Amino acid sequence: MSILVLQHDISLKNQDTIRFNTLEDAMYWAEVLAKFTPNPTNTYFGLYELFINSIIHGINKKQKLNNAYVYVHIDVTHDSIIFDIKDDGDGFNWRPFLELDDKRIHDKNGRGIALTRHISFDDVTYLGKGNHVRCLINVPSKEKEA
Repeated sequence: MSILVLQHDISLKNQDTIRFNTLEDAMYWAEVLAKFTPNPTNTYFGLYELFINSIIHGINKKQKLNNAYVYVHIDVTHDSIIFDIKDDGDGFNWRPFLELDDKRIHDKNGRGIALTRHISFDDVTYLGKGNHVRCLINVPSKEKEA
């Protein structure tokens, strides 16, 4: 079992789940989790973008009615890190946003998901109704680098 040891004496076993529902927490967790990946800057961008999407587009409406959260489950293996990000929102049609589209280049929204696929993660897969995304980062083995 892999364990990530994080700042402030926080440790996450690879089966742990964190939850949050504020923009401040989204920024904090994106920064903390990104530090333990091969390319922290790119990972931070992707995690922060997806966390913010979950809060703004996923749980903000529901939070007024009850407690709604974003959940992040981390699975660490010898050759990958997987972030499963879910929220209590109703989901959305994610299919049009997987690729960059010149028609949306000046839109206020609609580019973040495609950018995370190209910049931050080796694979981004939406599951179910659109309130669950799985992001994969391949971790190069030390044997391959030698």
